Amino acid sequence: VNQFALKGVWWATSQSLTPVGGTSSITGGVQAAKVYLVLTSANNVPRTGRVLLDGQPIPNAHAGSDVKNGVLTVTGQRLYSLVSFPTAQQFTLTVELPPGVTAYDFTFG
Repeated sequence: VNQFALKGVWWATSQSLTPVGGTSSITGGVQAAKVYLVLTSANNVPRTGRVLLDGQPIPNAHAGSDVKNGVLTVTGQRLYSLVSFPTAQQFTLTVELPPGVTAYDFTFG
């Protein structure tokens, strides 16, 4: 819990991460009811990523409002809702992102 790992090639700054080539992912152990991530897409072009819960596409019943059938579409810079449980759960979260999407900050509820 509370440990995250990156897979793929990333451009990292002190405040953000951007995949450089191919699909890259952020994976971490989480204990929360809600998970959010601030994201943006270069030039506000819609780009899709995937959200996995324990290695599988997140079921719609547990997906945040910005995820449908395990797919997340990123456009403008804002807080995206990824996971929504009624109470805190412990799980492994993976967010797969394509080049052109920048991730800034997770928040948990």
